[in-house]
Amino acid sequence: MAYLRMFYHFLLIHLPANEVALPPVRPILATCLSASTRMQNLILPVIDAIGKDRCIIARMGPAFSAIIPGIQDVDWKQAVPKAARIWRKEYLKCLPKWSRKLRRLCREHDLPEGAYEFLTRHMLSSSQNIAGCLALLSHWRPSVIVTEYDRNASCSCLVLAAKSLGIPVVTLVHGVTNESAFGYTPVLADKILCWGRIQKDTLIGEGENPGKIDVVGCPRLTRELPLSAVQAREKIGMDLTKSAVMLATGPIEPEILRKTVTAFCVAAETACNWNAFVRLHPSEKLAKYSEMAKQYPAIRFYENAAFSLDDALAAVDIVVVRDSGVGSDALVKRKLAIVLSVDGPPVGHGAELVQKAGCPLVSKSDELFNEIRQMLSDEVRKRDAHSLAEKYVNDFCVAYGMESAVTIAGIVNNMIKPGDI
Repeated sequence: MAYLRMFYHFLLIHLPANEVALPPVRPILATCLSASTRMQNLILPVIDAIGKDRCIIARMGPAFSAIIPGIQDVDWKQAVPKAARIWRKEYLKCLPKWSRKLRRLCREHDLPEGAYEFLTRHMLSSSQNIAGCLALLSHWRPSVIVTEYDRNASCSCLVLAAKSLGIPVVTLVHGVTNESAFGYTPVLADKILCWGRIQKDTLIGEGENPGKIDVVGCPRLTRELPLSAVQAREKIGMDLTKSAVMLATGPIEPEILRKTVTAFCVAAETACNWNAFVRLHPSEKLAKYSEMAKQYPAIRFYENAAFSLDDALAAVDIVVVRDSGVGSDALVKRKLAIVLSVDGPPVGHGAELVQKAGCPLVSKSDELFNEIRQMLSDEVRKRDAHSLAEKYVNDFCVAYGMESAVTIAGIVNNMIKPGDI
């Protein structure tokens, strides 16, 4: 299958492509290469703070220009030319060396059969993307590039092309980091703008240069909720006389996910008097949980798009997570969080929530039931939990919403050389 895909991509780059009229050059190229609302809410306040008339947004998904007057955007896949001649010459020159190195890495790390072909196929398509980005940037020549995630499969190619042309790149931090900042390091961009002291310390601990790290907060986050608990529960369709508890799932191993959801459902059914629901990760579909929904009819399962995260957090008293960033989102909104780790010591962001935010750690349904019951009924326990969470939040994120976006805009503007457009 990998070889068939390589053959497909090799042919595709040589097929004629419709020319796309690119918008006029503007000093700042920003990316939003995801249709995720969370990503859009991260980058759009920054565009607003910089000035819509000074930016072009390269995006995937529906056009922003249809819903945000005055914004200039372009479809990423249409904007990036194929640049077949540039790519073919360089790829054929590099392929023998790449091939030898990939085979050696597969042997050294004892990777499974098919890994070499898998990696080679991605080298082929990524090198095509880099060639296209080089051609695009040579034409557009922005003064600065702002990306939501410099290690995204598409953004990384853009960043590498920009660096080879001497165009500075700023990357935001799109989500929470774990103890080793896995997926965020090594930073490809010239500057990374993180949320708070915790993220900065983690990046430095992984060997990043402190001079390229700025603490700016998060434009996506706010401390306020749009609705009261009663309004949110009415909107979602909950019993207003009961407390509300939510499990936020994440993209983890299927067996661990099944055990986690089961433990939550058993605890909630034991209680009998909670509005208990499971809000799925954006990558999941409701059909995946059809059998579990039948097994635990008192528990509601909702796809991620059924209602916003802010609506969900407004409705609940307590959020349960394994290692999801929804846990820290809850603390920012002054809600309580519990870490449920059925497979041993917590990992990733779950470990941070336990160790630095003081969130309770449980591993079984009966422990979860007792923890939720105590946090709902014990005012002293509740007050202490909020106090610990607030100390963590101060280190987790230094600014929110437009305050953060304005700080980011100032950093981006300072990177534009005098005399640039």
